Amino acid sequence: MHFYALSSLLLVSVTLSLALPAAEEVDLAPFADHLRDKRATGGDWAKNLAQAVCTALNPSGWMFAVSRDCKNNKPTCAAICASAALHNQDNQTKNKVWSCVNSLHVYSSPASTSASFTLGPKVYKYNTCKGGCGPNHCCCRAEP
Repeated sequence: MHFYALSSLLLVSVTLSLALPAAEEVDLAPFADHLRDKRATGGDWAKNLAQAVCTALNPSGWMFAVSRDCKNNKPTCAAICASAALHNQDNQTKNKVWSCVNSLHVYSSPASTSASFTLGPKVYKYNTCKGGCGPNHCCCRAEP
């Protein structure tokens, strides 16, 4: 009985190793191009990074990274975070007290690399919720 189980396991192992290409044989270039394009134009990675930074700044409660146009005549992050139109996008927090915690600029980054001793994405934290050209994400908090 043990011989049969061992030989079946060996057969499955040999079959899998023949059916699956080795990691070196898989062409990852199309995926790298896709990631590079996303990083160069902003995309979801910038919002995800802003969400992570905003959440780290939050002592408690719900936190949202809200994209903001980087222009002098656009609403400040304080005004954006106070907006009922923004609050109404989330049923769980729409009736909570909202405030701006901070503002960020997430810069477009060069293509990602896994090489050692290379810079990651660049983020500037303003320590304010005022406007002006600079912040492209607002850290909006909904209190529990």
